[in-house]
This record gives sequence, C-alpha cells and structure tokens, in this order.
Amino acid sequence: MRAFKVSIAIVAIVFAFSSKAMAHNSGCGFGGWALKNPDTLVLQVFASWLNGICGNQTFAITSGTLDCAPAGRSRAENKDLVRFVAMNMEGIAKDAANGKGETLDTLSELLEMPVANRPLFGATLQANFSSIFSKVDIQAPEVVENIAYVAQSHHLL
Repeated sequence: MRAFKVSIAIVAIVFAFSSKAMAHNSGCGFGGWALKNPDTLVLQVFASWLNGICGNQTFAITSGTLDCAPAGRSRAENKDLVRFVAMNMEGIAKDAANGKGETLDTLSELLEMPVANRPLFGATLQANFSSIFSKVDIQAPEVVENIAYVAQSHHLL
C-alpha cells in the first residue's frame, strides 16, 4: 500500500511539472487539431496528453499534417511571401495596427491560411502587433516568421 501511495505521489509531481511545461502551448498534432483552440490549462494539458499518447506529433511535423508546418521549411524561405512583405512592409504594419486591410487579405492568401480563419487574422495581428514588429529596423523574413508564429499559436494556420 505504501508503494502505491509513493507511486501516486511521484506521478502527481511529474504531471504537475510536465503539465506546466506542456500547457503553455500544446503545439500541433492530434491534440491541438482535435481541440482546435485549447485555451485553458486543462484543455492544453489534455491536448498535450493526446499528442503524447497517440504518438503522432513527430509524424505530423514531418509530413505537415494536423496543423503542423513541415520540418525544415520556414515561412521565411517562401520567396514570394518574403518579397511581398518586403515590398509592403509599411502597408502591412498599418493594416496590422488597424486589424484589417487589403495587404492582410493578400498576406493570408500567401500564407495559405484556411478561408474560415481569415476573419480572425487581422484581429490577431492587431492584438500581437508589438511581437510581430518587435524592433524598428526589422527585416521582412523576421516579420514573416513572427506573423507565422502568431498565426500558428492562435491555430489560424
């Protein structure tokens, strides 16, 4: 009986520490895909648990399925996307600050964002403006990566 209690205590401690680490963002994979927007601690932990128990996250990252970007493929490597951002940096910043605009519509298309997620895109960029345009002399590839990160963390991509 004592061994059982010790085992339960160890599992509880491990779960408490691992859930804090995992709960920040369950990432992509079956858990994030199935729950779409796990925004509470309990849902984040459940989504992370699903990813772990199903063993699908590595495959999803490699194959680019279940809301994961394929491994080794950075959005900043998309030359058309980077070129568009570089040529329209001021317009993108203005539209992102307003939460809407033509440059954001075009950007969502270049990001191959699902049509259903596009209405939230502008509001999400507006709410995360300072993390997208994080410095005065920011370059287009970094803006692309920041936008992709924000969009992915809000399950828009």
